[in-house]
Amino acid sequence: MRLAKKAATYAQDFPSDGTQVLTRQRRKDQWINVDGVVDLYESYIIPLTKEVEVDYLLQRLNGLKEEEIEALSKRNLD
Repeated sequence: MRLAKKAATYAQDFPSDGTQVLTRQRRKDQWINVDGVVDLYESYIIPLTKEVEVDYLLQRLNGLKEEEIEALSKRNLD
């Protein structure tokens, strides 16, 4: 999963010489729980973001007439 890979990369403690840490060694050098980060994003952050985006889009429809909303919905399907 992309999120787990990002969290694992950011959680590394790189040596000062910039060499890459081997995968076996990487786990003990991590500063955060990668699985916890993935769970947090999947359970809370992503669903909340979607909810906020939908609320924002619905607010943009306020004040429009029914015909205008219908025209917008048809235009986006083409």
